[in-house]
Amino acid sequence: MSEAREKVPVSWQEIKRDSAALAEKLKKEFDVLPARILAVSRGGLIPAALVTRALGIKDIETIGLESYNGQDQDETISIIKNANPEYLENSLVIDDLVDSGKTYAFLRERTRNCILATLYAKPLGIPYTDCYVRSFAQESWVDFPWEV
Repeated sequence: MSEAREKVPVSWQEIKRDSAALAEKLKKEFDVLPARILAVSRGGLIPAALVTRALGIKDIETIGLESYNGQDQDETISIIKNANPEYLENSLVIDDLVDSGKTYAFLRERTRNCILATLYAKPLGIPYTDCYVRSFAQESWVDFPWEV
């Protein structure tokens, strides 16, 4: 059992606002954005859908990864659903949160020329992402509206 962590609730309105902010930040920080998105499921599905709409990108694929057991991070990452291999190159990868950076390190080893972006980042995860909107304390638990 993990120690109780401070829960930081994030509302649907914040998700919409921060997804739009991520799209704008990506446009400003990168000269050219990939024409397709790879969403990390499950948490990255909603942010990816909102970012694709904001950027006008219609080509989207998913990769299913699992690294949590409740609020505890597992030592290994399990692939629940493989992505079409063409999406592992020259894609914009979207997730909801980079925590320890383990998932994005895993993806970096398997992708080429991808931009890894996320709505939220914690200090240990920041070096693994190319773009994020907000940061949270490492010891906090970001409570997303879809985790009800």
